[in-house]
This record gives sequence, structure tokens and C-alpha cells, in this order.
Amino acid sequence: MKNPLVSAVRALAVRRNASKSKTAFVPLAKLHSVCVIVDADHPDSQNCADFVTAFFSKCGIALSLYAITLAKEPVSIKGATMITSRDISIFGLPRKGRKHPQVNLSTDLFINLTAGTVFAADYCAICSAARMKVGRVNPRRGAYDLLILNSETYTQSEVFKEMSSIMLRIR
Repeated sequence: MKNPLVSAVRALAVRRNASKSKTAFVPLAKLHSVCVIVDADHPDSQNCADFVTAFFSKCGIALSLYAITLAKEPVSIKGATMITSRDISIFGLPRKGRKHPQVNLSTDLFINLTAGTVFAADYCAICSAARMKVGRVNPRRGAYDLLILNSETYTQSEVFKEMSSIMLRIR
């Protein structure tokens, strides 16, 4: 059973900080920066991070890569800024301050590869001012422009490969 206080604080934070910018499908050629969040607790997270880095460097788009982990012994992902359980409040919101990494929410493209298990990633997607948002699980109606449904049984790498093939076809 969910704690009603946690649900109320999350709903209030979303209502206060939700982005009001318009989003739409945007071709990769018109994008300059991208923010990607991966789940570091999955076994293929390093492979996914490498694939994401290679894809966006080939496209010439600046990448901000973040890896969220809630494990007590966090695994380090090469090339990613780690967001650990110490960087997330008891309400599931990202902490603010100089000691905690801040997700870049002002990019042109926002991609959430977590499978909806971490509220902090969903919160970042809702608050992002990106021109286009891509995700796996919809935290609230209209949060993403491109949504890959029924992807729970696939790895992050497989889901990103599908996302990238779709994004390459947008003109």
C-alpha cells in the first residue's frame, strides 16, 4: 500500500514544477542536446550507456547521460553521472544542492530508459523543458511524445535501439 503523504508530496511537486513548454516530434537534425536517463541496476546498463554515447556522438548531438541506482552498493557506469539513493529524497524526488548531481532539464530531447520503477526519473521527464520527450512507461497522460509500450520484458539496449530507429525516421 502506498503512503498517502508520499503520494500527496509527489503530486504537489509535479503540479508546481511540471513543464508548460510545448512538445512535438522533432527530427534529429534539428536537435543540439539530449538528456538520457538509464537504470544502473539492470545488468545491461553499461552496454546501453555505450550504445547511447556512440549513437549521439555519430549524430553530432551533445549528450548528458545519467544513471539512477537505488542499490546499497551502486555500480559505476562509465561516462554517466551517477544518481544514487543519497541524491533522492524520501519522497522520491531528486535532491537539490551542490552536493547532489542535477539532471539537465533544458535539453532539446529527453529520453527516459528506466522501466517506471524510479519516480525521480519520471519526475525529471515531467519537469523537463525538452522539445521532444521519449520514454517507456507513461507516468502521466501526455508526458512523452514517443512512448515504447510493452517494453518491460526487453533490456534497455533493445528499447533504445528501437527508439533510435524510430527517431531516425522522423523528418
